[in-house]
Amino acid sequence: VFFGEKRVGFGLSVIWAFYALLAASAYSFLSVSQAAGYLLMPTVVWVFIAVSLQFSIWLLNGQEPIVPVTAGAKRNPDP
Repeated sequence: VFFGEKRVGFGLSVIWAFYALLAASAYSFLSVSQAAGYLLMPTVVWVFIAVSLQFSIWLLNGQEPIVPVTAGAKRNPDP
């Protein structure tokens, strides 16, 4: 979504959902096996860094809509 379609806002929502599910999985794994939960922590940290970078790119590039816009609607009208 981010690279292929060049939709930074929608890519942000996708990676945020991925991060939330990953963090929930790591938390759930901790209750089953501490080793399994701790082994997911580097991935959780790395994806958090990716979410932060994606968010900063979204902020610096005009904050396009996070949800997809229909084909007939205007994305960002010029002032």
